[in-house]
Amino acid sequence: MVMEVVLKNLFKKPMTIKFPYESIETAPRYRGKHEFYIDRCISCAICQRVCPNQAIRMVPSKNKEKYPKLYPEIDLGKCCWCGLCEEFCPKDAIKLTQDYFLSTFDPNTVILPPDREKDKSLK
Repeated sequence: MVMEVVLKNLFKKPMTIKFPYESIETAPRYRGKHEFYIDRCISCAICQRVCPNQAIRMVPSKNKEKYPKLYPEIDLGKCCWCGLCEEFCPKDAIKLTQDYFLSTFDPNTVILPPDREKDKSLK
């Protein structure tokens, strides 16, 4: 009996993947890291008000000449990935991507400023 199970499983493909060389495809509606489009934002602060974990706060941009208003700063350490900020944004300035590679050694990198560069955040 035991030998049958061993022989049956001996030639099966392993259940694990070779991470980071391979990854599992995410679900179509997966909610990952936030993408923020500062040019679309009207500084209404609805995202801050609907956030149940208070992970969003309105802060000034570093480039005050081009962006003089307050914009959302997102703390991924507090976020519960509910998607309310994306749902309630009237101008679609916040989108949740399918990026789930969020681990870091520096806790300051989980705070996403409003005027961050898209390809350098969390890296």
